[in-house]
Amino acid sequence: MAEDRITDEQAIKRLLKKAEEEPINFAFGLGTDPAKHVLAMHLLKNPKKMFETVKADGKLKAGTWGTARVEDKILILNIVKKCPGLAKNVKLFLKDKPWKQKKPRILFEGQDITEEEEGAMAGEGAQAGGPATLPVEKAKTFTQAAAAWSKTRDLVQQELKKLQTSILTKFKDVPDVKKLAGSVKQLDGILDKLDDRLTRTLTQAAGAPDAGQATEKQREANAIIKEYAAYVSRDPLLKSIDQNPFVKLNVHRTLSSALKAIAEKMAS
Repeated sequence: MAEDRITDEQAIKRLLKKAEEEPINFAFGLGTDPAKHVLAMHLLKNPKKMFETVKADGKLKAGTWGTARVEDKILILNIVKKCPGLAKNVKLFLKDKPWKQKKPRILFEGQDITEEEEGAMAGEGAQAGGPATLPVEKAKTFTQAAAAWSKTRDLVQQELKKLQTSILTKFKDVPDVKKLAGSVKQLDGILDKLDDRLTRTLTQAAGAPDAGQATEKQREANAIIKEYAAYVSRDPLLKSIDQNPFVKLNVHRTLSSALKAIAEKMAS
């Protein structure tokens, strides 16, 4: 049966390992006690349809679905529909399972839902109609941030090209100009590090079908921003490039300002 495959404990164990690298679709159903709760996971299957599959026998009283990932052995469930008692029941469910992940973290629209807060949800989740949609303004923020990074990379590319041209012009008569040209070409490595992943991830967030998936992409984007910012602040070449003796540049300043502005926009 299809249900057996998506709820098989060994299959889920493998998917939990993969969830350390990327989000995995899941559905969780609440039974009358923890032993009757159901967790379903699959790389490709629609999580809402998985919930409908495991709920079909009529023994589940409520549930939800979304994407799951694992960090430091914590099972992070990014849900698209609130479900009263979920944090407490997932914790009880994991307790007796043969997996390393024993502690859950529940997120709804990017916000943590604790056991203490669940009492306030009574009556909300089980009647909810479906995934929360991404607010128009939030989608607009993602789109603007993606465009800002794309524009920044274009500006930096122009600046680096200006420096490359200036160096090659200055030393055009040196005997080994081809070797010099190869060395100058290494400046392109800056944009290899500061690639277009941020633009792609933010674009995916803006076009996400629901708020839950948008939140996952926003988390990915935030991690990429931190990675870029660390590189810009620590790389010796980038830190000194604006003071080169050949041509006036604003590469380091442009990158630092852009990343700070995008991070602030994402946090607003």
